[in-house]
Amino acid sequence: MMVCHVAERDFPDVEQHHGGTVLGSVWNAHRLVIFGYTSS
Repeated sequence: MMVCHVAERDFPDVEQHHGGTVLGSVWNAHRLVIFGYTSS
């Protein structure tokens, strides 16, 4: 993914976390559809 490439290039000292849950993905998609993009 492009995000991983940019993160590795611009922020090499920051620890990257991978993963998440299906429920979290569904929740984020729901928020996007209902509320539009919001940064929380």
